[in-house]
Amino acid sequence: MVAVAETRWSAAGLEATVEVPAQPGLYRVVVTLHDGDGVAFDRATQERVPALIVRVTRPLSATIAAPRSLVMEAGATVIVPLAVTNSGQVEWTSPDLPRPLAGPPEPAQQADPATALLVGHWLRLDAGAGTNARPGVVATVAAPPGDTVQVALELTAPLAPGDYLLVLDIVSPLHGSLTAQGMPPIAIPIRVDPVDPATPDVAPLIGR
Repeated sequence: MVAVAETRWSAAGLEATVEVPAQPGLYRVVVTLHDGDGVAFDRATQERVPALIVRVTRPLSATIAAPRSLVMEAGATVIVPLAVTNSGQVEWTSPDLPRPLAGPPEPAQQADPATALLVGHWLRLDAGAGTNARPGVVATVAAPPGDTVQVALELTAPLAPGDYLLVLDIVSPLHGSLTAQGMPPIAIPIRVDPVDPATPDVAPLIGR
């Protein structure tokens, strides 16, 4: 139940200040109209006000719009378009962060420490001996709170045909993995087909 703290009229119509639920999740908000005496209007009038679907996010949150599924040839390299939104209220980066000490960097640390990273990891779903996949894919992403940026993720398919998941995460130099902080993981099912000798080396991207 959502409590209405204040209502007022404006040039755009009736505005209401509401109390946002404390738990993140997807909510359905139904507005009920009453007259000055507190008596609810009839059902036909109530149905003229549509219900709202509201997503309540964590202060540290990201939303990734990705293809529902992909089909690739083994070893092929494609560009996967993604839309990444900083759906929280917290910055992912700080320009004042110090650079890391010298040493062998992990894949998620190879970019500027003031830049957040979109990272992907391959998971094999069907039976098979190993994935023969790259250890991960990385792309930089810069999205202030409330902003959406387009990311072109360069993706190379595993050499072994089969069924995979590409699990995506945002890694922040301030907060680390956003999935570890509670962001629901984003996973793209990918079917990797054997190489067709009649096709070029670079396979087309097929989204479903």
